Amino acid sequence: MKITDYTIEPISDGSLILGVNSANPQETVLFSGAQSAGTTANLASVIELESSDILDLDNGSLLLPVSDAGKYYEVTTVIMEFTAGLTQYTAPSNIELSGCFNAVVSSGLITGATDAVAIAKSSNNLSGTSTVVNSITVPSALLISSDTAPTLGDGTLRVIVFYNLRTFGA
Repeated sequence: MKITDYTIEPISDGSLILGVNSANPQETVLFSGAQSAGTTANLASVIELESSDILDLDNGSLLLPVSDAGKYYEVTTVIMEFTAGLTQYTAPSNIELSGCFNAVVSSGLITGATDAVAIAKSSNNLSGTSTVVNSITVPSALLISSDTAPTLGDGTLRVIVFYNLRTFGA
């Protein structure tokens, strides 16, 4: 598994944002979408899951490591891009994101013979109700897993996580 972290910087009108590789500032990636106000950091991580990582999803993999004490992740969007290989995976029931962001993605994302994309966005539209959208602990982490191990496949999965790093109580 390969993880590349990016710092997000707005470009002119805010409709595009530039990701600067934290380890290699010469590498940049252009992302669309406006930067949200009031954040302590605007970040993105690109995680490349190879076939061996996908075949081991029942054991889970950290997409974002446990944050420092007193800090937590506010995940805004997770994009999962599946690149099909020559052999299709058998299906786990679902692929799950858990920890600081909860989403369930159909296993159909990785079992098809063609490339596929799934996008999960944070939904904080409470419409005046007291429903808890996502309760997380501080510090927090982000995990990807499945209930059973996929088998046979050889495709890859790129997971792009857009998030803010916040300090609790600040």
